[in-house]
Amino acid sequence: WTKEQPATEFMPIESPTARYLQYRLTFTSASGKDTPVVDDVDVAYQVPNLAPQVKTVTKRMVRDSGVIVSGSAEDRGTERV
Repeated sequence: WTKEQPATEFMPIESPTARYLQYRLTFTSASGKDTPVVDDVDVAYQVPNLAPQVKTVTKRMVRDSGVIVSGSAEDRGTERV
């Protein structure tokens, strides 16, 4: 477990890469007689933007037109290449 943090709305969580996220809730009330309630817990994450991996590059000379360069790449994230 990491150190205890007070719950606030939209708080960032420091978590190591490729680790599970666990949380523990501790309930208290001012009178000790009320029952605190959690209606919802949302967790969001952001996938890192990874550079595509270049697989091939081809250069072709075309007479009177210059050079045509083509190639292929592989996406290592969730974006299309």
